[in-house]
Amino acid sequence: WKLFDRFLAVEDPKGWIICREGMGVKIRPIWPSEFDELFLGEKAKKVLVMSATILDPARLTNILGIKNYKYIKLPYTFPVESRPIFYRAVAEVTQDTMGQAAAALGRAIDAVLRDRKGEKGIIHSNSFALLEAVLPHIETQSRLMVHQRGNNRGEVIDRFKRSKQDKWLISPSVSHGEDFSYDMARSQIILKMPFPDLSDRVVMKRLHERPKWFKYKTAQTLVQMIGRVTRSATDYGDTIIMDSKFETITQYLP
Repeated sequence: WKLFDRFLAVEDPKGWIICREGMGVKIRPIWPSEFDELFLGEKAKKVLVMSATILDPARLTNILGIKNYKYIKLPYTFPVESRPIFYRAVAEVTQDTMGQAAAALGRAIDAVLRDRKGEKGIIHSNSFALLEAVLPHIETQSRLMVHQRGNNRGEVIDRFKRSKQDKWLISPSVSHGEDFSYDMARSQIILKMPFPDLSDRVVMKRLHERPKWFKYKTAQTLVQMIGRVTRSATDYGDTIIMDSKFETITQYLP
């Protein structure tokens, strides 16, 4: 294992990160700069990429290594008034400050839940560590459905969606790919900006090589989170952001 660890600690000069995970090995590129050849090859003349979180096409294509592209921006079909965003700078929430911020966040969550009696909602904690720090400071525990460590994520989400009570799901992992349409969730709270994990070696290399990528990636994830509760032109859902670090990424938002 010592020899194996020494091998895994070497970064390939071509830009790959190799690391051990349990009994396996994960090999990842720092930047997918060969995207054109890898993705297209000889099998396709054109590829259509659709996303609500492109944000900046020049930056995204540079990251992916795409040189030949045409960008088409379609108009928003969801009315602005059906997806309001409220910024309440409760605290600066970082890995180092979450302990001090937890009490203020708990009080702010209670205030939101009191204002929204009869409604269901989502609380994005971004990590189990923050969830566990904030939870003891929330008085309205009876209205929470908590996605705890070790829980079956799918079962917790399904139980929340089927509930007819005015429950709020607090979870670190419902920022992508989940549909909380209509009365399934009318509001959501974002406790912490979804900055990429600095313990990840790929993240650290990217941050070092292209510092602006870090906040751009955060903005992409934030847009995904905001989209969880407004799912159609006839739906309505508001978003409340409580992390004062939000101000550091606004320039990257559409």
